Amino acid sequence: MIGSTTGEDVLDAVHESGRLPDLLIVDYRLGNGENGMDVAQRLRSELDPEIPAILVTGSITPDLGEQARQRNFEFMLKPVLPEKLRACILTALGHGLPAAQTASAG
Repeated sequence: MIGSTTGEDVLDAVHESGRLPDLLIVDYRLGNGENGMDVAQRLRSELDPEIPAILVTGSITPDLGEQARQRNFEFMLKPVLPEKLRACILTALGHGLPAAQTASAG
């Protein structure tokens, strides 16, 4: 696991690790005025466009969820419950139901 509050830090850390991440979990609002979707897209463009990603946010910005889905992100609003995060991770990794189905089933 690699944690960071800025895009440059995480990009450097991923390159230093020498391996591709299995999954990106990013907050929408990061340090230095960056947002997690843009940082994840940079990682995907540099490493592998198919890396699954989850965007977590407390932002109620209209259409943010739709923007995330259009960019192939799972989307979660804070507060994030552990069981919902676990289900979302399994979905993002291709091991579970789509998050929308999981939410409506529970």
